[in-house]
Amino acid sequence: MQGDHVCRKNGTVGYPSIYADVVVRDDDNNTVSAGEVGEMRVRGPIVMASYCNARDATREAFDPDGYFCTAIWSSRTRKASSVSSTARRT
Repeated sequence: MQGDHVCRKNGTVGYPSIYADVVVRDDDNNTVSAGEVGEMRVRGPIVMASYCNARDATREAFDPDGYFCTAIWSSRTRKASSVSSTARRT
């Protein structure tokens, strides 16, 4: 997108795609408040549904709500519209 449709925010990785639902959750699967750090999780038609022929890996990679767990520590901005990535989860 170009022009007025794009707004850049320093220190963020940008806005989620309209085809992806992005949340930031803690280890107990609770959505964290804006500004708090948690794991970025994604679901939607552009996200894979499973690992091919690997049920255990799929079970470990997705939370109970069907979000793919990215293992990327992140936080949402105050308006919860863009995402800041802080570190890779180990």
